[in-house]
Amino acid sequence: MSNLIKSSVKNYVYTVSSRSKNCWTAGLPPQQVRAMAVRQGKRTPLAGRTPQIWGWVWLEGLIEDSRYSLRQLRKEVGFTAVAVLTLALGIGANAAVFALLYAVILKPLPVPNPQEAV
Repeated sequence: MSNLIKSSVKNYVYTVSSRSKNCWTAGLPPQQVRAMAVRQGKRTPLAGRTPQIWGWVWLEGLIEDSRYSLRQLRKEVGFTAVAVLTLALGIGANAAVFALLYAVILKPLPVPNPQEAV
């Protein structure tokens, strides 16, 4: 992937610089040469090959962000302890409430016809 990007960028820079040089030697004023280079710079040399190059960028970004967050959590021990404790209490309370709701409301009564038990 890296070689593909390098070759595309090198080819693109060569094309823009050679066109600018041709315009410069033709006697065009510097502002017009600069404007032409800017217009050409808006074209992307990798337009057809973007999926090949950027296919797994999101995964690489996720891995990089995860490493950074783990480094920060190791540095801030107090914050890490509070965050883990808060998550543990929240998950435990949530599980207890749903277990209670299942036992009281959702679980059918242990009788042959629970609809007639009213």
